[in-house]
Amino acid sequence: MTNNSATTSIFKKAPYYYLILLTVTGTLRSLIHMFAPDSGAMSIAGIPIEGEAGVNLVAIIGQWGASQLVEAMMGLAVILRYRQLTSFMLGIQLLELMLRLGVGWMKPLLVAAPPPGTYMTWILLPITALFWILSLRSSNHD
Repeated sequence: MTNNSATTSIFKKAPYYYLILLTVTGTLRSLIHMFAPDSGAMSIAGIPIEGEAGVNLVAIIGQWGASQLVEAMMGLAVILRYRQLTSFMLGIQLLELMLRLGVGWMKPLLVAAPPPGTYMTWILLPITALFWILSLRSSNHD
């Protein structure tokens, strides 16, 4: 294998491995939202959860965790069985990140400091876009 073909092979596999990373972290995030007593609202995001509104917030974030788990399970299916859908799944991840930023802009959280997910969304958006483009390019050359 020449150096050029080894580099090409790495670029072809990179989106798949990036999807694995997104799926593992997405699974962990969803399980925290579903099973942490405060759904991670106060303990991770620093969002106050006192009173009835806080109970409702914890419930909503827990339910959001269930939706995140469904997305992670789709990623797992692509990883384990439908690898040819890597581009599609990365596109779904990219769309979810863009929508989350858009909704966050329309309905911002009023907290002392933004939750970690806020920063990670801004970081993951361009990285996911890059790997999505790489996946499209590598699937066109198969």
